[in-house]
Amino acid sequence: MLLKRNMGKIYLSVLRDINYKLVGIDWYLIGKTNLLLQGVDVEPSKIGILIQYKDLDKVWELLKDYKKSEIIELDNKEAKEFYFYINDIKIEICAEYSHGTYWKLLDKHVDYRLGESSMKLFSLKSEMKAYELLGDEEMSRKISGCIS
Repeated sequence: MLLKRNMGKIYLSVLRDINYKLVGIDWYLIGKTNLLLQGVDVEPSKIGILIQYKDLDKVWELLKDYKKSEIIELDNKEAKEFYFYINDIKIEICAEYSHGTYWKLLDKHVDYRLGESSMKLFSLKSEMKAYELLGDEEMSRKISGCIS
């Protein structure tokens, strides 16, 4: 548990940097880092950020100080994404079209205080549905056990 607490501190520091850079962008934390912050017992390997496709160029410009991968379109044609690193942590930016899976699943979000500001976390219910659609029943059940 100490390892996860330390990992959480490092990830929170990186999230503060991202939150500062993405001022004015409507973005959501998704994936295992999101789950960890909401109490699910997981070990994230990256930070997943969901944005609207219309904001892709703006986000690319806001992150101009970082060396970024090329932008690729996902095989399912629902989004384009790129990644970069802060303190050896991979940050994946997913710019999903309005017809994409995540936007369809967003029922509500969780506001998470991060210093002087806050960020939006995808709700556990929405994450559970996303993992179901991805075929990860084990993770879906794990999330379900954390929903009160």
